[in-house]
Amino acid sequence: MLIVYDYGALDLSLSLPAEDLSPYMDTQRARIDETMEQKMKTFLSVGEAVEVPITQVLKVGEPRTLIISTAEKLRVDFLVVGAHSKRDIVDVLG
Repeated sequence: MLIVYDYGALDLSLSLPAEDLSPYMDTQRARIDETMEQKMKTFLSVGEAVEVPITQVLKVGEPRTLIISTAEKLRVDFLVVGAHSKRDIVDVLG
């Protein structure tokens, strides 16, 4: 299972001093990473009863590029794509 997300929604309009902005952004990214890891664990816990081996992969970046490159690297035969946003699949994969 591959989950791809990015940090594009982080609020950069804060009026923080420059020396505080980088640590703030690092903290926000770490929180997002933790949240995504927990969401994946929760989602996959439903499938534990059927005892199907599932490889978990979290990647941060541009979905179009990462989904395609990961599918090619893993040599997948079948790809199911879902989206949490209201964007169309054409928006995700081009």
